[in-house]
Amino acid sequence: MTNQNVVLIVDDKPENLNIVVHELEKYNYKIFIAITGEDALEQLKKINPDIILLDVLMPGLNGFETCLRIKENPKTKDIPVIFLTALSDISNKIKGFEVGGVDFITKPIHREELLARVNIHVKLRNMQKELLHIEKMKSLSVLAGGIAQDFNNVLFIALGNIEMLKNKCLEPQFLNAAESAILKAAELSSKLINFAKGGVPFMKINNLKKLVENTCNALVTSYKDINFNIQSSNDLYPVAFDENLIKRVLIELIKNAVQAMNNIGKIDINLKNDIVDINSKDIVEKYNYGKYVVISIKDYGYGISADNISMIFEPYYSTKSQGFQNGMGLGLASSYSIIQKHNGYIKVESTPGYGSTFHIYFPVNEQYDENKIIEEAKQDDNEYMKKRILFMDDDKMVRRMTKSMIEYLGFKITTAKDGRDAVHLYKESLKEKKPYDLLILDLIVKNGMGGKEAMEKIFEMDKNVKAYISTGYHNDPAINNYKEYGFINVLMKPYTLNELRETLSTI
Repeated sequence: MTNQNVVLIVDDKPENLNIVVHELEKYNYKIFIAITGEDALEQLKKINPDIILLDVLMPGLNGFETCLRIKENPKTKDIPVIFLTALSDISNKIKGFEVGGVDFITKPIHREELLARVNIHVKLRNMQKELLHIEKMKSLSVLAGGIAQDFNNVLFIALGNIEMLKNKCLEPQFLNAAESAILKAAELSSKLINFAKGGVPFMKINNLKKLVENTCNALVTSYKDINFNIQSSNDLYPVAFDENLIKRVLIELIKNAVQAMNNIGKIDINLKNDIVDINSKDIVEKYNYGKYVVISIKDYGYGISADNISMIFEPYYSTKSQGFQNGMGLGLASSYSIIQKHNGYIKVESTPGYGSTFHIYFPVNEQYDENKIIEEAKQDDNEYMKKRILFMDDDKMVRRMTKSMIEYLGFKITTAKDGRDAVHLYKESLKEKKPYDLLILDLIVKNGMGGKEAMEKIFEMDKNVKAYISTGYHNDPAINNYKEYGFINVLMKPYTLNELRETLSTI
């Protein structure tokens, strides 16, 4: 074997362990040992073996009970289990297969039989992994083609309408259509970023109840025949979340609920506190114990079949027709990824013909201090005219566009092409005793000084500097830990005129 396969051996008898370990180590297997069922379950939280050799008669949890728990855990259910046992009667063999075992090795153990049975099941396990990889690659190919088509569609709409405007066809609908297409492209790009390795949400304490209410109010005009019934506890635990990402999750789940009811009916949305512990109903290994705020979204539609319910959060999986309007099966998978990156959980309960309920679990922020919430001061429009902005970005078109937007909002702006330029400009403003009121610094600069390094140098000159990170990246630690780098907040690209207005209003 070129790759070292991993075996977990569970047996409370040293004489049995010695035989198995000695034989398998000769063939380059990496061995882990547990002497009880409880010990095995603990080790499986840390390791992912290719096969488990499991004794039946052990103190505490016996082999059958241990196997049953292994198969109940989504993370370990596919690992093959071979029982090591002196029990050779047919009833015990049947029970072993019923709890999820794939084979038996009868004690006393024969070396040749041990090696043959372990080798064949490891080979089958590796073949299963390879087939799964091939299927995912096929799905990825389909996804890539669908994304290319979706992007081409939105670019065609945006470019076509801009061409009409350039030819002085100045009807408002052309501009509105171009804006709508570009926002769709940004949404699709954001969904893809959620699958990127290391992508992190921009977390801060927010009002979850208010977000749910505002999202539903915004959807009322789109779903005129849907009645939103929102119920919430008044003492919800504080939670930290990315407002834009969670809003997208809510819209996706509500959209699915509406489609399940053919655009007419009632959607019940409930917010409540919950505690997940050892006694929690339907608890699974992946949940961390502790306090949660749970949003439950219930529809009364056609429900989800048992065949589909285990697959609906899989990337690229969809029971709907694919295309620009219906998407490529990214919606629920993207939602699942977003909630995972919030250290939360999402699950679904459904009965065909009676509807479905999606539950979203948000872990509670125990360090929350209500006194730390600072209301943003509203400033008079006349005050804005006195404020000076220093904007740094390495893209000339971005600088030109943002300059136009900021000047339109009534601020004075100076632009810089990289961090070195920004540091120089800020140093000159201090000499003139007219420091900039706000800096907006691009996080990543190609072939130059980026926002973090520039901020470090500027902060040495002026501890009172106020600056935002501006970025389209989601995988840099500065996004979540912006205060550690001296920034006061984050401005995510692409941003709208209203989002820029809100940012500048915090000066």
